[in-house]
Order: sequence, then structure tokens, then C-alpha cells
Amino acid sequence: APQMAMQPSSGSSPIGYIAVVCVVITLALSTWGVLGGNWVVPDDDDMPDDADYQYTLREVIFVSSVEDFFGFDDYTCEEYLDLLDSDDDYSKSDLEDDLGGEISCVGDDMQIAMSFSDGCEESDDDEVCEAASAGLTGTIILWVAIGVGLIATLLIVFNVFNIGSLPINTQKFGMIAGISSGVLVAAAVVVWMIMIPDLDDGSYGLNVWLTFAAAATAIVGGILVKTHGNASA
Repeated sequence: APQMAMQPSSGSSPIGYIAVVCVVITLALSTWGVLGGNWVVPDDDDMPDDADYQYTLREVIFVSSVEDFFGFDDYTCEEYLDLLDSDDDYSKSDLEDDLGGEISCVGDDMQIAMSFSDGCEESDDDEVCEAASAGLTGTIILWVAIGVGLIATLLIVFNVFNIGSLPINTQKFGMIAGISSGVLVAAAVVVWMIMIPDLDDGSYGLNVWLTFAAAATAIVGGILVKTHGNASA
């Protein structure tokens, strides 16, 4: 009797699935870094008392009570903004112009988001303008890295799960896309660190190191799909 032809087995191993996890981690951490996160930890002496603050790539955000910001202990954020809306002489937009930031409410507390680019246009301060340029450059590079990371994720998933519907070598190009994404993520952080003003009174925040970690996981994902992926996909 004729023997049944053996179907080729997948060349991927359980370690290959780690490549998928790595690129997903890269996308998550990179997206968090570009949309928010804390990139700089300033000296507490330079910040308002009892205020939570966060330095993103593009802005600095303060969150505190109305009392801590303005000394009014009888108002929540919403009540204070309603009071401003009822004032014919001074409105919320006037306060935002004076503070140089956008005001919103977080529960009973007030949030003030101050854009570096707006601050640069208004004050022409060299350090603020350097921070604005650094943040914009880092943001652009990170968005490119995220785009390449999405491509890497698609290719690596198709390879590891042995989906042969793409007319390309998913193992080879998945490796290239993964490593390229990691290099771009690292480049975004390094360029930002070079362009940002000297942190004499502060230090790098958590998202700097998490974004470096995102670069590492992308590179590891690219290498793993090459060494433990499915050569037939």
C-alpha cells in the first residue's frame, strides 16, 4: 500500500512564542512613552508643595487641589471652574493664559498641563525651547518605531503560528523589522537625552528606562524569530 506523505512540521519552538511577547511588550511600552509617562524627575524643591507632577515628552502636568494651587479651601475643581464661568471679568481661558497651560479636573483636584512648545513660543526661553525640540524629535522617532513595530508584530505572528499567506519570508523580514524597531526606539531615547537641557536639578524618569527596555525586547524578538521561528512560513 502506498505510504501517506508526511506533512512538513512547523520549525518554530515554544521559545518562538516569546518573540511575539517581546514585540507586544515593545509596542505597549513605546506607546506609553510617546503618549504619557514620566520622562524627567525634577528636584522637589522646584515644584509646588503637595502637587503631583509628570514630565512627558511634550508637556509638564501638575495635579493638585484648588487650595494648594490658589489657596481656596472651600472649592472642588468643578466648583472653582463654575465660579470662573460665572465671572464676567475673568474666565477659565483667562486663567489658562496666565498660567500658560490647559486646565481640567481630575476628580476634585485640578490638572494643569503646560506644553513645552507653547511655553517656548510665549517666553522664548532657551531651556523650554530645547525641551520642546527634544520632545518633538523623540515623539516623531518613537511613532516611526511603533509603525515598524506593528509590521514586525504582524510578520512574527505569521511566522510563529506558521501562517503562510504572506508572499514573503516572514522569518527573515520579521527579524529585520523587529531589530529595526528596537534600534529606532533606542535612537528616540538617545536623541532626546542629547537634546534635552542639562538635568542639574533632576534625573531621568521611569519612562526613559522602560523605553530602553522596549528597545531591548524588540531586538530580542527579532533575534528569536530568526533562531527559533518557522523557516517554512
